[in-house]
Amino acid sequence: MKINSISSVGIIYRKSNPEEVFFEIKDDGLPVKAFRRMLNPIGGNWVGEVAKSDQNTWDTFKREIREELNLDGVMVSTVELRLLGYLPQNKFYKTKISNCIPSDTERKMFGDLKEEMIKDRIPFGDYLINIPMEYFNKGELDKKVEDWNDLNSYWLIPLSEKNWGRLVYFQNKFGNLSRESISTITSLREIVETRMSFAFGHDRPIRDFFMIHNAILARKMPILKGIVCSTLCFPRESYGDYLKKYEVVRKPNV
Repeated sequence: MKINSISSVGIIYRKSNPEEVFFEIKDDGLPVKAFRRMLNPIGGNWVGEVAKSDQNTWDTFKREIREELNLDGVMVSTVELRLLGYLPQNKFYKTKISNCIPSDTERKMFGDLKEEMIKDRIPFGDYLINIPMEYFNKGELDKKVEDWNDLNSYWLIPLSEKNWGRLVYFQNKFGNLSRESISTITSLREIVETRMSFAFGHDRPIRDFFMIHNAILARKMPILKGIVCSTLCFPRESYGDYLKKYEVVRKPNV
């Protein structure tokens, strides 16, 4: 079976209340216009030179956490977007960030928080997400595409009260903790009441996450039409295992 790419993302949440979550919002720089201003879990794709050392999807998620979450407004290359087949207008971009300059203590605390995030994780599962062509053909792609198949590994990242408090502190002070999008702390109730949608078909797995925590309100989450999401197994031990089963179009050596 052919799939376009493999990604690995984490559902970062408050352990004492799983309905409080940490996501990102795709901004207007996203080449896929249909998914702009939508929620997305933190993580990334198994593509590019930086991904060559990733042994499995957990390695990809760890790398993305360390790379993506940042207190400084740094310039980010769009090379990964190009490797995935998009044609962003600029070679570099910079997301919105606070004018506050973090202290050395805050930088260390934030670095420690990121390491805490990847210390304890729970494998949630792999999902195969099929996105109809109309979602992509309105954006900036290298060619018109047919339906887009992505395999996504999901990890649960429960944060203790101490670490959740630190995350809230940094989010409130700096406004954005992501180099690639706009980070946000939200809740299931806010998602439902404001009708916030999820990009790239992540709405189905996120709804499953809430439902396993007995959050019945998740049944009222907005779900994008036409996207098909299939539950697979738990994340596999290695990328070699995926390559035995799937023909992956976009990967580190392509």
